[in-house]
Amino acid sequence: MKSYIWGLTALCFAGIVSSCIDDDYDLANIDTTVRVEVKDLTIPVNLDEITLKSILSLKEDSKVKEIDGVYAVVETGDFNSSPVKVDAFTLNSSAVPSSYMEVQYYPIDGSASVAGEITVQPEERSFTFTTENVPSDVVSVDELGGSFLVKINLKLAGVETVARAFDLKDLTLQLPKGLHVTSIEGGTYDPNTGMATIPNRRVEGNSTTLTIQADRVDFNKLGAHYDYANAKIDATGKVYLKQVTFGLNHGDLIGNNQPTTFNLSLDYSLPSIDIDSFSGTIKYNITGVDISPVSLTDLPDVLSQPGTDIRIANPQVYLRLNNPVQQYGVNAQTGLTLTGVHNDGTRKVCTLDDNYFTLGTSNPSGLYNYCISPTMPDKLYAGYEGAQHVKFTSLSNILSGNDIPSSIEIELDNPCVPQQHVNNFLLGQDIASVNGEYTFFAPLALNPDSKITYTDQVDGWSSEDLDAVTITKLTVTADITSDLPIDLDFTGYPIDVNGNQINNVTIEGAHVSANAQAQALTLTITGEIRKLDGIRFVAVATSQNADTLRPDIKIVVSKVRPVATGYYEKEL
Repeated sequence: MKSYIWGLTALCFAGIVSSCIDDDYDLANIDTTVRVEVKDLTIPVNLDEITLKSILSLKEDSKVKEIDGVYAVVETGDFNSSPVKVDAFTLNSSAVPSSYMEVQYYPIDGSASVAGEITVQPEERSFTFTTENVPSDVVSVDELGGSFLVKINLKLAGVETVARAFDLKDLTLQLPKGLHVTSIEGGTYDPNTGMATIPNRRVEGNSTTLTIQADRVDFNKLGAHYDYANAKIDATGKVYLKQVTFGLNHGDLIGNNQPTTFNLSLDYSLPSIDIDSFSGTIKYNITGVDISPVSLTDLPDVLSQPGTDIRIANPQVYLRLNNPVQQYGVNAQTGLTLTGVHNDGTRKVCTLDDNYFTLGTSNPSGLYNYCISPTMPDKLYAGYEGAQHVKFTSLSNILSGNDIPSSIEIELDNPCVPQQHVNNFLLGQDIASVNGEYTFFAPLALNPDSKITYTDQVDGWSSEDLDAVTITKLTVTADITSDLPIDLDFTGYPIDVNGNQINNVTIEGAHVSANAQAQALTLTITGEIRKLDGIRFVAVATSQNADTLRPDIKIVVSKVRPVATGYYEKEL
């Protein structure tokens, strides 16, 4: 509204007094002040046709931009999170006691293929796994992944004096149940019973080590228990050599030494297990998301005056972000909070209608677009075509208050992987981060009762002659034609040569209706106005409908006639 400019030209006043004056008279004490009444002095004014573009005075880097023929507040940015990472943990193993026993040797008749056999059934042993540092992200466990290793060292002391080698036949081991065995050296393993069977194994010398490897274990078959409240896992079971037959062949015998007893020892090794994956239920809070606020400190004057209260019809926040756990076939979710921060310290907090929205698993790229707004717009912002709509009714009030907020804080509210089942989820490794970008897009379509308070000042009128005029009444009449979809209430305050508002006046403002057509306007200021240097305008625009502000909106002021009444007083 800076184009509502009128200027006072220098007043032209000429007073010529001709008379004969006797030089002998002393005129020092004579009042030579001349006072001339000024009535209905028309002040020349030249007002140009103006458009909303000239009122907003958009800069190249302004937050207000012209998009598809309408004005909108636009800001973009990007953000990311800390990587999704569930800590690994260790199942600590307690030592398994060794077994020691004396076994009897039974020679066989020399016509047989073997010289003798020994059958044993060693005593049972127990194993225990435990840990107390399971991360809270692991809610329940179905399966644990890691390097499971079982070693049983079998030694038949004394046999070395009888034979160079011997055979193990029908060897049966009781192992932890539920193992996914990857190596068992020619044997078989039943995960339901934990029984491993090796039909035949030749042993050179007097000892051998049986090695069984697995890469994961069924948690329930293992007989494990997970105490989530205390982050503790306990697992207990049996491990031992259940049965075996030792066979000595004639060809392996050394001379005729045939002792009747041997000493059998069994040493068990179940090392602690570094758990590097799990299957079960996960619940994970995503952290480290830091989105820079939208700064609104450089808005055009018309939108940033004290008293401005804007309620936008359908502001939109566009988000493009990835699902960091999509590779596991599970969803992520997040809420969204926008907070308008005002200069007076007040904060306007706006949250989603349904608290959160979901990042699914259907897009092969892992990227998902969202339009978050009170209603689904007819046209989505460029680059976000096909975006899923998320309802955010309160967003219309994000700019409301005693003034435009200086900034808008954007926060992903409780981004997380909600409780879901996962398979072979890696532990102790960075999975992925949330990487996203946003566009805050608020077309200036004002809701009813939105209020814009705009002040401007036209000055520089002061001159020697104008300073001598005391104005008692200033009346401005004009015709206004406007396709601005907002009612305007005008007032004007006179200012003096020091820039101070002259307050001892009465002001009768003018109201201009939205879409006015040649509407007559009268602005009247009465009182004693001295040393006038200009006028400070205050225009309060109040929206009645959700109309969008466009740069081609025109305001045409015609037939302007400012008239001043008062008196001119000056010493000759």
